[in-house]
Amino acid sequence: TKKKVAPLTISEYGCATGGSSLAPLHAICKQIDNDGKKIEINVIMNDLPLNDWDVLSETLDPIKHCFKNLEFKKSSMYDEGVVTKNTLHIGYSCFAQHWLSVGSPTTFPADGSSSIWPQQLPTSCIETKNSWAEAAMNDWATFLDRRFDELVYGGHLVIVIQASRNDGTLSENFANTLMKVKEGMILDNTLSRYEASKMTIP
Repeated sequence: TKKKVAPLTISEYGCATGGSSLAPLHAICKQIDNDGKKIEINVIMNDLPLNDWDVLSETLDPIKHCFKNLEFKKSSMYDEGVVTKNTLHIGYSCFAQHWLSVGSPTTFPADGSSSIWPQQLPTSCIETKNSWAEAAMNDWATFLDRRFDELVYGGHLVIVIQASRNDGTLSENFANTLMKVKEGMILDNTLSRYEASKMTIP
C-alpha cells in the first residue's frame, strides 16, 4: 500500500502550448511512483490569456491522469496570485523570462534599426540598451518577489532562461541570421526605418 502524503503543487510560468511541460511533469510523476508514495498532484499552467489553451490541453493529455487538479491560470507571470501564497512546492519556467511585462520599453534608434534583440544594438545606442536592461531587471525582481510569496518553505524554483554572454552577445546563431534578414528587408524597402525600429524582441 502506498503511503499517502500531503498534496504537491507544481506550476509552470510561461507554459505556451506545453512543449517544455511534458518532460518535467512526467519525470516528477515517475519519481513519485518509483518512491511508492501516494501523492496528490496539483498542476497550475500559467500564460497570457491569448495563449492557445486548447493545444496546451491536448499536449498534456498523455499525463493528465497523474494529476488530481489541473488549472490553467490565464495571466501574466508578473501578476500577483498566479499561485496561492505559501502553497507552491515546485515552480519552473523554460525560456519565458525574456518576455518583458510591458513589451518593448523603447523603439530602436536609426543606427540600430537592423537589430532585433537589444544585445545586438551598437555601443552608440547605450541609452536604449540601458532602458531595456532596467526594464529586464525590474521584471526579474518582480518575478522573484511573486514566486517568493508563493513558495512553501523548502520549495524549489527552476529557471531555464535565454541570456547573453558576458560580453553582451547572444550565443544562438539564429539571432544573427534574423538580424541579417531584417537588414536586408530594410535595404530593399520591404521595411521602412520606422517599421524596423518597432520590430524587436520582445
